[in-house]
Amino acid sequence: MDSFFHEIPCPDDRSIRKFLWNDRFHDGVIERVEHDQPAAGDVTVQVHACAWPGDEVWTSIPPGTRREQQAYYEEHLRPRLTYRLRFHRVRHFQHIMGSDYAYEEMLCARFRDTPLLRRLQAQCGKPLYHLRIHTTHGAMDVVFERFTIRRLCGRVDYRCDMDAGRSFWHEAMQSDARSALRRLSGVREDEMDESDRTDWLMCRMFTYEQESNVADMLPLAREAITVRPGALWPADAYAARLLGFH
Repeated sequence: MDSFFHEIPCPDDRSIRKFLWNDRFHDGVIERVEHDQPAAGDVTVQVHACAWPGDEVWTSIPPGTRREQQAYYEEHLRPRLTYRLRFHRVRHFQHIMGSDYAYEEMLCARFRDTPLLRRLQAQCGKPLYHLRIHTTHGAMDVVFERFTIRRLCGRVDYRCDMDAGRSFWHEAMQSDARSALRRLSGVREDEMDESDRTDWLMCRMFTYEQESNVADMLPLAREAITVRPGALWPADAYAARLLGFH
């Protein structure tokens, strides 16, 4: 479940900031995971990054039939959009998939501050990072010491004009929360359907969390997980994370 924000300050690392902190690989396809690559104890995740409509990459495709354009994309553009995410000196790695589908995309990546991270740091005596990558069919957890990135073709562009203290997804959730709460402000709880109830609970919990109002947030979280299982998804999953974290 996406908690909409990272639990640690942004690391002073240009690769992490541009490609992990700001969800550069949202909707990117995970093509393969390699262990002990490029060195023993490392994990490499190869991802085909999503090119959005309007991106510069599409303007370089010459006119032609759909088949011709697809062939051009595969030969000339796919290698430029395929990255190898390298997690060095990995202390923990787990990839959980909730189905048998081989096709899986990265939805978002969030840095965690977990008991597992603190325990592993104490054991090795070095600062580590715990990254949780939410995917279409599950999640990937990796606790690592250092991160680098390569492209299959061409040099990596590290330029980044995004503010490390801000997050596109976090700001979008704040805007959505304000809109949803305004829309439901005049509706009694017993008049809400499951969809409205989910929106109301999600937005109230999120708002209370941003305000550090744990006292008002936790009763809502307990309420969300006592309803019929799955009825208020994803509010119940978000509530479970809040209860565990706090």
